Amino acid sequence: MDTLGLPRAVADFGSDRFIFANSAFLRVAGIKAETLPSLTLSAIVQLHVGSVAWNTGQLIPISVESCDQGFIIRGHAVFADSGLVYLMVPLFGDPSADFELGRSVGKEQERQRLSRYVNERLVPELKTAISSIEAARRHMHDDEEESEAKFEKIVQDLNGLLQATREELLQEPEQPVTIESA
Repeated sequence: MDTLGLPRAVADFGSDRFIFANSAFLRVAGIKAETLPSLTLSAIVQLHVGSVAWNTGQLIPISVESCDQGFIIRGHAVFADSGLVYLMVPLFGDPSADFELGRSVGKEQERQRLSRYVNERLVPELKTAISSIEAARRHMHDDEEESEAKFEKIVQDLNGLLQATREELLQEPEQPVTIESA
């Protein structure tokens, strides 16, 4: 069933159960063969029927959610008169050019966001902290109490910078550019 683009899985639509899935479908969907009988078709596959009649033999778009990775894989289904559904998905590892472009754009946007953050926020703050440490060190011998206050201020500033950095980096990344606008 892996050759010639034949169905990768067969399910009974009426009982919402899988009948068969070959190794390619199991790998893409992140399912172990022994768990397949306990899974419902509707838990993994979303049918995008629209106005197409289900028993016409036409290709119907589907989405298959990978259980282990959370990926959404688009494919097609064909309904037979007997209520069987033949599911076909592309082999994982053969992503489309649009998928590759989107992933590359997303990685570059995240890299640029982090680079901007480091250059605009971290570098100036760290340079200021270094200058303050050097000044406090030079004056340490003159007035120990004043130096201690300067070091305490530096510690507070660096702790604030670390907290702000954690909060900034844990925020959701900027909205990615869509493939159409790239």
